[in-house]
Amino acid sequence: MILFKVNSKSSIYVRLLYSMAVLCLLTALSSCSDDDAPAEIIPNPDSEIYFTDSLNFTSDSGEAILSFTTNKDWSIDVSQSGGDVSWCAVFPNKGKAGENQVSVRVARNEGVDDRNVVLNLTAGDLTKSIVVTQKQKDAITLTTAKFEVDKNGGEIQVEVKANVTYEVVIPKQYQSWIREGSGSGQIIMGDKGHNQMHESATRTDMDRTVRKFYISKSEEYDKREGEIIFRSGELEEVLKVYQTGGGILLLTKNEYTVSDKGEQIAVELNSNFDFDVKMPQVDWITATVTRSVSSHTLYYTIAPNETYDKREAEIIYYDKNDKSMADTLKIVQVQKDILELKLETAGSLKKEIEKLNVDYLKIRKLILKGDINGSDIKLIREMAGVDYVEKETDGILEYLDLTSSNIVEGGEIFCYPEYDRYEVGIAKNNVVGDCMFRKCKSLKEILLPHSVVKIGNASFEDCDKLINIKLFDNITAIGEWCFAGCSLLQEMNLPNSIKIIGEGTFERCMSLEYINLPNGIIRLYRSLFFNCPSLKEIVIPESVTYIEDSVFGLCSSLKIISIPDNVTYIGNGTFEDCTSLEKIILGSSLKQARCFNYQSCINVKEIHCKAITPPDCGFASDIYNDATLYVPKGCYEAYYTAVGWRNFKTIIEE
Repeated sequence: MILFKVNSKSSIYVRLLYSMAVLCLLTALSSCSDDDAPAEIIPNPDSEIYFTDSLNFTSDSGEAILSFTTNKDWSIDVSQSGGDVSWCAVFPNKGKAGENQVSVRVARNEGVDDRNVVLNLTAGDLTKSIVVTQKQKDAITLTTAKFEVDKNGGEIQVEVKANVTYEVVIPKQYQSWIREGSGSGQIIMGDKGHNQMHESATRTDMDRTVRKFYISKSEEYDKREGEIIFRSGELEEVLKVYQTGGGILLLTKNEYTVSDKGEQIAVELNSNFDFDVKMPQVDWITATVTRSVSSHTLYYTIAPNETYDKREAEIIYYDKNDKSMADTLKIVQVQKDILELKLETAGSLKKEIEKLNVDYLKIRKLILKGDINGSDIKLIREMAGVDYVEKETDGILEYLDLTSSNIVEGGEIFCYPEYDRYEVGIAKNNVVGDCMFRKCKSLKEILLPHSVVKIGNASFEDCDKLINIKLFDNITAIGEWCFAGCSLLQEMNLPNSIKIIGEGTFERCMSLEYINLPNGIIRLYRSLFFNCPSLKEIVIPESVTYIEDSVFGLCSSLKIISIPDNVTYIGNGTFEDCTSLEKIILGSSLKQARCFNYQSCINVKEIHCKAITPPDCGFASDIYNDATLYVPKGCYEAYYTAVGWRNFKTIIEE
């Protein structure tokens, strides 16, 4: 937050003038009606400079408080000629006559240019404008990140764009063969017409300079590497310099991975001498070689792989006069990894794969159609890296498409979970059963059947490589701990058909950033998002009435939380260790909340409580001291005297 202060001695005088002005305004208000009195806007002494000058922010996000008195109702709008104003927000944006405060907030400026908006404060027919300006972020950019120079050396040039004053550093270990050349630092016309370097650390646009460096002739046999650093404080860009040696045989890339479909690859090899090539004894690689003395491009055609086994081969390039001068190219072709099957009868998956003479543990992608039962699911688990007693297998299944499948009862037990709290895995009609895919260590993406109506407990727990799952509209319930421990899962799209989401469903989803909660859910069960440190925001549906314990505990990136008006209770530890939480909005029906008495909510600055009657709540001392409490109009006295609320240092009606 940006704080505005005045000199203590001059402040007394200024405040006297301000008091006289306010007194005059109040006298005017008492001597005539609001309709007859001319509109007045009188800035608070601490804010007056921003009405006459401008309100300036650094590139970081920030906040400023503007105080003023009006004799008429007022409003503020944010405007900019032909540009985006969403980065600047004002709250509140309207109010009644009298003394008022507004908060001006700006988001972090990620651009390389200054930006500004105009705040138009209007009371009656009077408008005062305040210019808000935010500095650009500091930046240094290079037109290239590397130079490759032959053994003879020479001059290289790089264009540098910067809006900060920077220094050029050549580390000591490279100074013997890299030095800045004469004429370096020549200024090119700036992107906005500037033709001279600014001396200040922050500029309003990017200046362009050409930097020249001289690379000495290499007397070394081997390739050498160096660095040139462009630095401003902690900001730096590195230019890599590569120089060939006296004898060179160098592949730009030593390994190529080719899909099962086959393709042609172009292999680049740098050499300053003639070389021989030793081809592998395989029938799936053919070569066409085009040579020049110093640079070579070799083309190889890789045939499709019709097997379910990965295959590899090596091509060796060598100096026929010096066998120690050699480089090796490795070509890896993945196995045919997509298997599409339609089962005529449930439980026949193993038999159908055996007909193809395929190792089921080497299949990466499986598209399955028809009915599947417990025996099929048991085999799928093995293909995905875990057997029915939760021991690891060599399976590598990453992609599973079951959209055209139906889960039916019958077949073998597919899982004996290690925890007593989970049931044995048994196939049920149109249900993803308890622990069905639990601990499938290789599974990355799964599309569930359209016919599924329920997902059981721990169905995907500890699938630590799962990044995508597709759910369809027939699903009505998700069981407890269903996705707990899916540490790579970044987002979830839940259909509105879901009415129940069980306890701890997304616990330990360390990468989860976005999730949409269905509109029909009524209760947020215990530990629902516990330890989801990447979750920055979440919208709680208006249908929710009850929030249990620890729902958002350890959500350390959560910044704003808005509790819907229908919620009556918030449980213990709901916001424990939410260290980034800045703003809390509590709904009008809240009766009790035991979730704010943790010292770990250290950054809370605003609490907006819409309840007319103060709820049964308690807060940590840091919140009482640092946060501003906003309450409904006419409720100041009720909150000022209420237990759990009266300790707030600042209470404002809104």
